[in-house]
Amino acid sequence: MAENQMIKFDYNGTTYVLEFDRESAVRAERMYDISMSELQSGKSYLAEALFTAALAKHHPKMKPSTAKTLFDLMEDKVGLYTKLTGMYAAAAGSLLDDPSDEGKAITWSEA
Repeated sequence: MAENQMIKFDYNGTTYVLEFDRESAVRAERMYDISMSELQSGKSYLAEALFTAALAKHHPKMKPSTAKTLFDLMEDKVGLYTKLTGMYAAAAGSLLDDPSDEGKAITWSEA
């Protein structure tokens, strides 16, 4: 997977972290119906869902209303959407990477 990417911000004395890994990217697809094709088409309604999905990795028990409040207060939502889309793409794309332990990797061929 690409180098670790995360966004940190503080609000009311609490530090929040936005991040995706393989598991959270899959969860985002299932829970928030996020897909690369829709993100690349720039569908603005996905911005809050992408933000909430990125929050869930480090803050899984956060209430949806709290995530919405944090999103509503964020500045530069276009820049944030662009960054989160890139972070999501890197994590989701890593699902198709070859295993890092090549000695144990399984090869396949057509029969």
